[in-house]
Amino acid sequence: MDAPVLIVEDDPDTAEQFGAVLGDEGLPSERVADGREALRCAIRGGYRLILLDILLPGMNGLEVLRQLRLQRVGTPVMVVSARGTEIDRVLGLDLGADDYLCKPVSLVELRTRVKALLRSVERLAGARADRASSQSPSRFVLGALEVEPHSRRAWRDGVELTLSAREFDLLALLVGSPGRVFSRAQLLEAVWNTHLSAYEDNVNTHVNRLRNRVEPDPANPRYVLTVRGAGYRSAAPDEVVKA
Repeated sequence: MDAPVLIVEDDPDTAEQFGAVLGDEGLPSERVADGREALRCAIRGGYRLILLDILLPGMNGLEVLRQLRLQRVGTPVMVVSARGTEIDRVLGLDLGADDYLCKPVSLVELRTRVKALLRSVERLAGARADRASSQSPSRFVLGALEVEPHSRRAWRDGVELTLSAREFDLLALLVGSPGRVFSRAQLLEAVWNTHLSAYEDNVNTHVNRLRNRVEPDPANPRYVLTVRGAGYRSAAPDEVVKA
């Protein structure tokens, strides 16, 4: 049986609706209504995806998310919350959420976004397995930045970086092709496994978050560069040497 989806939601009617949507897609689910219990369950593991509310008894959902990423729990997390301001969305993504939906949420959109996120996770897992069995480099080095695709770890100046799954996928893609320009549409396809232009804001947000993690001065990036009107690229090795 497929690993279940963990629904973290204190409103029983909402949790039941989410479970029904997942069930229609053949996805089993488990439900918890308390933030601390959600954290214990997620750390124990065995989940395919976590649907996470923010306003929870016991522990705020954002704190749950922060603790999970600090402990390197890589389970994909989709925040589904009534807190829908831009600041809330950016904070959730910055803490390591893979997607963010605002309540009241269309169940059709929830189904679509869940399926897209799971497809992306499965595709990336397959790509990692392919790389592990190929002759691809075990580590990319770009100036003081080192990226190890097989172990999904990265360092700058010898200090290990804490990256969400999406952030690491973006970094590995860019650094693995130094100097190559990727359009937002190409990044959506490669990292999010979607062609929907509505997701392009997610690319911009995740690139900004990635810069905050890897750049010595995010306002003046050395590694993850914007190509105006075209997209993003990593610096070429000679550019980093000259910086």
